[in-house]
Amino acid sequence: MGQIISLYYALKPVRAAYTFVYGLFGSWETFCLSTSKPSLGIHPITPRPAYTFQLLPIELLLHIFSFLELKPYIISHGVCKEWQRLLPLADVNPIRRRMLDLLRHMLSHPYFVESRLWTLNNLKPFDREAYIESLYSQYPRIPEEFRLWILEWPEKMAIFGLWPGLPFMRFARKSLQRARGVNWIAYSPPCLTCIGYKHGTPDAHFIPALLVLRTYGRCVWLLFADEEPGLFGSVVVTDVEKGEYTSIYPIPHPDEDMWDYVNTPFRDWIDYLRHRWDNLMRSVRLDGEVPSEDSSQDKAIEYPVKYSFGIGVQHVLPSPPWIVCGQPQFQEELRQHPQ
Repeated sequence: MGQIISLYYALKPVRAAYTFVYGLFGSWETFCLSTSKPSLGIHPITPRPAYTFQLLPIELLLHIFSFLELKPYIISHGVCKEWQRLLPLADVNPIRRRMLDLLRHMLSHPYFVESRLWTLNNLKPFDREAYIESLYSQYPRIPEEFRLWILEWPEKMAIFGLWPGLPFMRFARKSLQRARGVNWIAYSPPCLTCIGYKHGTPDAHFIPALLVLRTYGRCVWLLFADEEPGLFGSVVVTDVEKGEYTSIYPIPHPDEDMWDYVNTPFRDWIDYLRHRWDNLMRSVRLDGEVPSEDSSQDKAIEYPVKYSFGIGVQHVLPSPPWIVCGQPQFQEELRQHPQ
């Protein structure tokens, strides 16, 4: 059964290769009949060879494997030992390989099973393709690590409540199953916002960013600014406790004419997810015991959400939507914001 499922998913994006192989094998009997000499007007019956997928050339197998999405790639490891040996050799998308490494890293944690209960009980279906299309309608480029994560990441492997198909609500208490704060990535439809960049200089302007998570004093932003070298696809954390503003990045150094990145940005979305998993797993372990789950003070966020530039309240949007940030009132808010 695993082989059938794997083949189904693998051959969808490689119809040309599949058609070639099917045509080659399907025409074997016709080829034999057409080249055989008839005897007394009766065509000889040539038994059709029994072909299996394992008999394909290794090069063709590896080529097909290279098109596998994350889920069928994982399933394919359970087909047979030969596939287990060959799959790591396939030229798989490097982002998918990194996601697979993260999955294995999570599965190896001794408290992995205990971290799943709340996620499994609260998952809701959501349209992955529509989520991505909504972001494309607001900006022409999406960081590829984030796009593939939305489309292919197993929903049951959501990391501490961070997933579009989990509730958009304020979590009051950190536990082994979810983190404190608001899961802004679940805001529907997704709203690409912005943050102030190079604030306090003549070049101050907004850059597009997706608000991912808000906790007490912290905002996590995924930057969409493809016009700013080195920023597109990175993840930054603005931390009020470290002297930063919620909606400004970076902040000017108080003594020198330079930019001080108080929090070094994560290279990309996958790097941030791995840090989030490792950091929260370390922080919730108390003397080797699993902390108890308490959701009594959790609160759902009401629609429509409120907006106030730079505000530190978790359930309020701290910056305007990207598609309207060019309007005069928002530009004025950026200019008037404390330096």
